[in-house]
Amino acid sequence: MLPKLRQIHLYLGCLFAPMLILFLVTGCLQMLELHEPDKGGYKPAPIVYSLTQVHMHQRFSSPGSFPQPSAYLKTFILVMSAGLLVTILLGIFMAFKVNKNKFFVWFCLLSGILLPVLFLWMGRGVK
Repeated sequence: MLPKLRQIHLYLGCLFAPMLILFLVTGCLQMLELHEPDKGGYKPAPIVYSLTQVHMHQRFSSPGSFPQPSAYLKTFILVMSAGLLVTILLGIFMAFKVNKNKFFVWFCLLSGILLPVLFLWMGRGVK
């Protein structure tokens, strides 16, 4: 059973990896606020603007043009989200099955929950 789960994990990961990388990169651009012009004269490169439009509005556009989002892309992103969830759950399941040190797996999972909560809590009231 484990080899079959690994194979499913591998194929889902390879299918959705390119879009996940795109969303990762464009999300970072947005977090760093590099997708919008600022008062200091910064103007994002057209490709940065266009790619962040895919992330935010599911459309590929340039400044001033606003085509309708593609229903096909929205459907693919929805399927990608479900596929990512399945892939993550398979990865966690396999981590427990393959790793003899279950404590370390639990430690990593709990750290992945608690660290973002801690960082959010530390940032309260910071402007």
